[in-house]
Amino acid sequence: MIQRESEQDFAISSSLTTTTTGKRLLLNHTTDASTLINSDDSEGVCCDVSESFMENEEEFSCMKEEEDEEFAWDKQVDEEIEVEKEEKGKLGYYDFWRSIGSPKYVVAPMVDQSEMAFRLLSKEYGATLAYTPMFHGMYFAYHKKYRARFYQFNPDLEGPVFAQFCTNDPETFVQCGKRVWDLSKQKISAIDLNLGCPQRIARRGRYGSFLMEDLQTVHSIINKAHLELPMPVTAKIRIFEDLELTMNYVKTVVDAGAQVLCVHGRTREQKGANQNYADWTVIRAIREQFPQIPMIANGNIRTFQDVQDCLEYTRVDAVMSGEGLLENPALFNGGQFVHPLDISDKYVNICKTHFPPDHNNIKRHLFRILDKYIPEDRSDLRGILGKASLWEHYREFVDYARKIENEFDFKELEFEPSICVVTDPENHPIVKKPLRKKDVETDSGAADEE
Repeated sequence: MIQRESEQDFAISSSLTTTTTGKRLLLNHTTDASTLINSDDSEGVCCDVSESFMENEEEFSCMKEEEDEEFAWDKQVDEEIEVEKEEKGKLGYYDFWRSIGSPKYVVAPMVDQSEMAFRLLSKEYGATLAYTPMFHGMYFAYHKKYRARFYQFNPDLEGPVFAQFCTNDPETFVQCGKRVWDLSKQKISAIDLNLGCPQRIARRGRYGSFLMEDLQTVHSIINKAHLELPMPVTAKIRIFEDLELTMNYVKTVVDAGAQVLCVHGRTREQKGANQNYADWTVIRAIREQFPQIPMIANGNIRTFQDVQDCLEYTRVDAVMSGEGLLENPALFNGGQFVHPLDISDKYVNICKTHFPPDHNNIKRHLFRILDKYIPEDRSDLRGILGKASLWEHYREFVDYARKIENEFDFKELEFEPSICVVTDPENHPIVKKPLRKKDVETDSGAADEE
């Protein structure tokens, strides 16, 4: 048997330095939870990498050398992978899609927010496929404590899950696949390459959407993993302003071996769900030109009506939501309104058994679910959540909110209908309103998904 990581590796401090919406915060047990939610937090869902693992490169290099010594087990993993590939082979595009139940409703990869507890919550309300948070490929492949802290997956409870990684190195991506295949006891559904992150940290690391112009590297990463790993390889991309460039990009990804394609209908320069439309016309054009590959549409899905409209217009197989699910984890519940306190109650109960990697995961989720309903002058309620550090504290928060429920205005949130779709290219904001220089250079934090 392969040597597993010890349980002691999971006993890591819950304090974590990270970035959220462009601001560095020291998040710990005493953080005021209201500071975790920005009033226009439309970008804080995807691309932050936990920077406490990125600040001391010398220390990391030493840890990497230690991990390299542990790769003696890698030969055994390679042997098991070869047996798996020989015995089972790799399913084709739609054979694989059908093998995971032909999902329609997808939870986006969101750093610090699509953890196991939230994935389970979303699936309680209709989600049929979920992505892990985006993991930094180098740290996941070579940093045992990083994996121990952030990796959570239970195949017996979760159903299909794609593990997403950012990297610009083919070998690192393959090693991530081997790690997650081993950790998941060979049950992870697929390994996904993040090609969509548009943020400054991705530009510095040359990953995510900053690989869009480097087709050779993109092809190498996907193709090496496709040939060497037993599980399918998938990719999540953004679009170019130029349709021909977009189609050539998609062709590179598909030809390299990607078996599922998720398309975020915005360019790299477009960041923020409330500021830019997602271009469904481009997604539909990709669908028509590449009918052989299962496709997921992403971008500004805020209501179940958006989901239905997107499926009908783009003809994709599934729709992904990030920001919309954070505000309403019951978004995929067939359009039926679910009381936010009922959602919060269910989430807290799930966390009792499947506690997230950090307390601030819970704080963020509860505030995103309830923030629009909690009166601003109820500092007592916000204070309970801000100081929470044990599961019992979160239970107390929800129970107390129940007692003062009559002060809240619990009603279904209303969004502008069909805010995403632009059926007339001449009226699309990309064409009508060219990107300004400052739009390109501004980097407000961390999101790919919404």
